[in-house]
Amino acid sequence: MIDEEVGYITALQPDVRAGTRVDSLKALLADGYDAVFVGSGAAARPRPRAPRPQGSGEDIHIGIDWLSSVSFGHISKIGKRVIVLGGGNTAMDCCRSARRLGGEEVKVVVRSGFEE
Repeated sequence: MIDEEVGYITALQPDVRAGTRVDSLKALLADGYDAVFVGSGAAARPRPRAPRPQGSGEDIHIGIDWLSSVSFGHISKIGKRVIVLGGGNTAMDCCRSARRLGGEEVKVVVRSGFEE
């Protein structure tokens, strides 16, 4: 199915650069493109509806959005103590990125037991 859907797009003969790291969307636009589509492969998920705790400021992040900000250089440091909620691939990527950005105590909290 993916090959079929990609075929619809490639039939339009766009400039496709698969497997290419994008460091700056501004640089691509400066190259004369009118629009840029980045298909990173990360599926969109429903956003949590929990309200932010009073006084939390910008310290609570949605994992995939935070990883994107780290990748594009919008975030270059983090506090020393970090909690990551969830145990999937995105959560583990957040843990590794938090450590690289200076997190000394990075903990993972999941609802399921160790067997799962």
